[in-house]
Amino acid sequence: MKKCYNKQTKALTFHMERNDGMTGLLRLIMNANNLFDYGVCAYSKVEDMLIEYPDKKRIPQSAESVICVVFPTNIDAVFDDPNEVFRLRKVASQMLELTCIALRKAFDEYSFEWFLDDSPVPEVIAGSLCGLGAVGDSGLLLSPHYGSFCFIGNIITDLIVPETGDEATYCVHCKKCIVRCPAGALSESGGFDKEKCVKYAAATHAVRSVPTTAI
Repeated sequence: MKKCYNKQTKALTFHMERNDGMTGLLRLIMNANNLFDYGVCAYSKVEDMLIEYPDKKRIPQSAESVICVVFPTNIDAVFDDPNEVFRLRKVASQMLELTCIALRKAFDEYSFEWFLDDSPVPEVIAGSLCGLGAVGDSGLLLSPHYGSFCFIGNIITDLIVPETGDEATYCVHCKKCIVRCPAGALSESGGFDKEKCVKYAAATHAVRSVPTTAI
């Protein structure tokens, strides 16, 4: 692809052949929007696991790839101020929106739709399929960089993007998280009680209301 689609992507396009073609341009666009911790899996791997959310209709027809992005969470800030959860989501949403705008300009024959929180994609499984971490006993993604203190956004596209992972991986069940969980929200059977987690946070950190989707 040698065509410069517009002036804004001209500099990026100039470097395509020296940056592994399409994946190089994708990386440049993601990095330009401060998205560095991301991976890709085939849409077909999660298609049978889609969640029935209203936004499901936004998934591009003939979807091919899911780009997952991991965003770190400052858990101390969240405990101190519940509004921090919403601030982090707002910033992440803006980053994903700007990234999709740039991707649509660079690859104007393809569709790119971003999702955050109420995504039809099972984000933890998708994140693991992308090679971004393991699925923990808590049901959360265990990122090698952030542990479970992170949340996931994703971009679904009908562009075929090389995968960065293989199969989903799972934690080794060392039980350390069960022993260390101060709320007793984790069980030997692998269950995770979100209500216990939220109640503990409210009681010990004066958090009035933390949505369970943020845990």
